[in-house]
Formats: sequence, C-alpha cells, structure tokens
Amino acid sequence: MGIFDLFKPNVEKMKAKKDIKGLIKTLRHKDVNVRLDAELALISIGEPAVEVLTQALNDEVIDVRLHVAKVLGNIRDKRAVGSLIQALKDKDSKVRGEAAWALSKIGEPAVKPFIHALKNGKLPIQKEIIWFLLEIGDASVIEPLIRVIKSEGYKDLDLQLKLQVDLMIENIRDSKALEPLIQALKDEYRHIRYIAVKALGNIRDSRAVEPLIQALGDEYWSVQREAEYALEKIGNKRAVEPLIRCLKYKKQPVRLGAALALGKFRDLRAIEPLIAALKDKDAGVRYCAAEALGKIGDKKAAEALTQALKDKYKGVRETAKMALIKIKNSKDKNDKQ
Repeated sequence: MGIFDLFKPNVEKMKAKKDIKGLIKTLRHKDVNVRLDAELALISIGEPAVEVLTQALNDEVIDVRLHVAKVLGNIRDKRAVGSLIQALKDKDSKVRGEAAWALSKIGEPAVKPFIHALKNGKLPIQKEIIWFLLEIGDASVIEPLIRVIKSEGYKDLDLQLKLQVDLMIENIRDSKALEPLIQALKDEYRHIRYIAVKALGNIRDSRAVEPLIQALGDEYWSVQREAEYALEKIGNKRAVEPLIRCLKYKKQPVRLGAALALGKFRDLRAIEPLIAALKDKDAGVRYCAAEALGKIGDKKAAEALTQALKDKYKGVRETAKMALIKIKNSKDKNDKQ
C-alpha cells in the first residue's frame, strides 16, 4: 500500500482546478468509489481532458486504462479514436471491451479509421471488435463484419455472439449495404453467401434481383432457398421478367429456382415460359414448372400439363396431375362466382 492510498484525494478540488493529471492519478486509488468520483470528474471536464486521457490508455495500471477508456466513451471526442483502436489490442480483456464500447459511443467518426486499421492487418480479430461493430449498427460495418466471419476468430466465438453477428447483417435495411452484400454473394464461404442473401431480401432493392437470381444456382440448397425467399420479398413487379429469362439459363439450379420462384409469384406473364419449361431436358426443372403452373392455376396451361402426364419421370407426371386438379378447382370456383 502506497502513501497515496492512505489519504482520500480531494476530487472536487482537482475538478475545480481541472487538474487532469491529478485526476488520472486518482484512478489508481484502492477505493473504487474514489476512482469512480475521479472518472465522473474527468467526464465533466470533457474535451480539454482528451489529449492527456489518450496518453493514459498506455498506463501500466489496468484500472487506470479501464476507467480512461470509459471516460473517453462518455466524452465522445473523435480525437480519441486512434488510441482507442490501439486499446483493442490491450492484454486485458476488460480494457479491450471498454475500448470497444467507447468507440461505439463515438460512432460514425470511428468507423472509417477502424475499417482502415482492420484492412491493413493492424488489429487482431477479437470479440471486442465484433461488439464495436454491432454497437455501431451502420451499413458501413458490413465489410468488416464479413472479414470477422471469415477469420479464425469467428470460429472461437460463442453461439450467442455468432447469432448476433448474423442477425445484425441480416437486419440491415440500409441501401448503402447493397454493394458489399452483392459482392458477398460471390464469397467462397457459404455462410457469408447465406446471410448476404437474407440481408438482400430484407433491403428489397430491385438492383439485387439479378445477383439473387444468380444465387439460385448456388451449390448449397440453403443459399438457393433463401434466394427464392429474397426474390419473393422484392416482389413480382421487379423480379418476374428477369426470372422468366432465367428459365433458359445454362445452369440447372438457376432454371429450377426460377420456376419455383415464378410459382410463388403467380404472375400470368410466366405462363407461356413455364409451359415451355415443361419440355426442359432436366426432370427437376420440368417438375418445378408443372408445380408453378398449378399454383398460377390458369387454364391456358391445361393442354401442356395434359401432355406432361406422359413424361417418363413419375414425379413430373404426378405433379402435372396435381396441377391440372388445381386448375380445374380454380375454374369451378370462378364459374360459381
């Protein structure tokens, strides 16, 4: 115990004199209440204390670094950003967490410097970085969050934090996120493609239609399925014509997904193209085309579906039969009305 700990410092006097260095020294005191009083005093001094506080982020005492980070978060001065980013590398996890919180409170001014540091490999990938990005909640953090997901660090996160990362990306509805999300559809990591598709569906921007249609051809079924849902959310006015064009696409999963999506839209423009798809070389596409025509329920498709009853694949024949029943039921219902 040092002599400094034997006496209670006069925090109010130091505050009145704006003795910033004295207050920072008081953050070393053994009494937690004294430290908290000094912290509040520094917050009340505000911006004039920032320069000295940033230097104190390198103090040898953990409690000092911890309180200083909290003070800087409350002052919210952008001059502290660089030092707080460096504090994300602190050996103590509590200090790193407080630095992340402080950066989130500073907000937008912290995002660009942070992303720059992350891209240049100056920061380790840690939980604290993710917390910072989640707190910011701005579309500009999409790219760094994707970087986190692709890193080894993401694998070490607990399930709850992984879910928060995924939900944050999925729930962003800002069109500024459109470009990085579209780029993410080409990522080698399937989980990134999956959450990017979900996010694009929530943004509902027509510019995402073509990339989402390409995602119908993804090698993983979960991504294909989410691409269908996303196109459905964007709506038939924007998606139907591109989907119709994709019924002639070279990749079988794209043709198949397009047929499924068109069935969900129930748009009359799709009838003739879907009738043509009943002759597709792939049985899966023919199956989906028959199913889609049944959902649309228009009698124009009856003759082609009757021909499909002769298809060599049982699944196609049974689906065509069900589609014809749906069309008949739809006609009978209309006649009664």
